[in-house]
Amino acid sequence: KSEEEVWMETLDALQDTSLVFSSLFMVELLVSILAFGTLYFKSIFNCFDAIIIVSTFLLDVLLSGVLEEAISLLIVMRLWRVFKAVEEISVGAHERMEQVNARLKELETENAKLKDELKRIKPDLMS
Repeated sequence: KSEEEVWMETLDALQDTSLVFSSLFMVELLVSILAFGTLYFKSIFNCFDAIIIVSTFLLDVLLSGVLEEAISLLIVMRLWRVFKAVEEISVGAHERMEQVNARLKELETENAKLKDELKRIKPDLMS
């Protein structure tokens, strides 16, 4: 095979891979919208994310093999998508840790009250 044929096969494989990822992101977007309803669009990041997902999907479907510039745009948008996913995980973990810490403090307070109550009724139990 010539170098040009190898290059064309590589580009075809990358385009197919791009379409697969665009489709997966589109499914994820639809599931998120179904799960959260209109609340999904209350976040500016989710709105931006939806625009990126839909536009990359449309570019993949409509411009497949037509414009090389579109491919570079898709790559930039996908990198943004990965960054956003990592950011969401980080924010979600931080929010969850705050919830866990708040619950821990509640349990520590409840535990201290129960210890005090046990100390108070322990002498009655011994008699």
